[in-house]
Amino acid sequence: MGGPEGLMPFVDGEDDVVSATAAAVQPSYESWVPEEMARLGSSLARMVYEVDLMIAVLRELLSAVQPYQAGKIDVRWWRHKSKPGRAPSPFRWKKSARGWTAERLPESRLSVRGLRKGRFFRTAELLREVLGEVQFLIERREELLSAMGIAKRGLSQRVSKSQGWVEESMGRIDKLKARIEKDPDVQKLAGKRRTSPT
Repeated sequence: MGGPEGLMPFVDGEDDVVSATAAAVQPSYESWVPEEMARLGSSLARMVYEVDLMIAVLRELLSAVQPYQAGKIDVRWWRHKSKPGRAPSPFRWKKSARGWTAERLPESRLSVRGLRKGRFFRTAELLREVLGEVQFLIERREELLSAMGIAKRGLSQRVSKSQGWVEESMGRIDKLKARIEKDPDVQKLAGKRRTSPT
């Protein structure tokens, strides 16, 4: 049955019918949006941390399968110049007259960058396997963070572009509201209306 002024009950979907009075007449701040973003961010941070913990275990294995000498590959978490946080990065120990230094290594083909001669020979195959796992996890870690970067940029661009039409819509609505308030026919309707339809 229709409500006041012919207002029909609110229909949601095919089967759900509720009273029109159950619906809110004013919008509410959609707090679930920042809550959902925070939840996703927390899940991502937790996943990245779990990856880092596995890389830390592999770092111990790297130490176990290599002699402590120049050429040994290690992993440390360094800060990036333009990115927040620290990221695991493989490097090779080098020794010179100035002492020990670190030579950064690219993650690509990391599994074949281990030394295979001298004291490295007998555990070279184990080293290759450990480095392969390190490479796999570093690449997956980067994919996770890249996905967040892509989503962040896409959302920022969408919000920025939306600001224009939001302001235009507000301007049109203000003008429309002013016209309606001054319209004589609308004023007559207001005078005859005894109760609000909402």
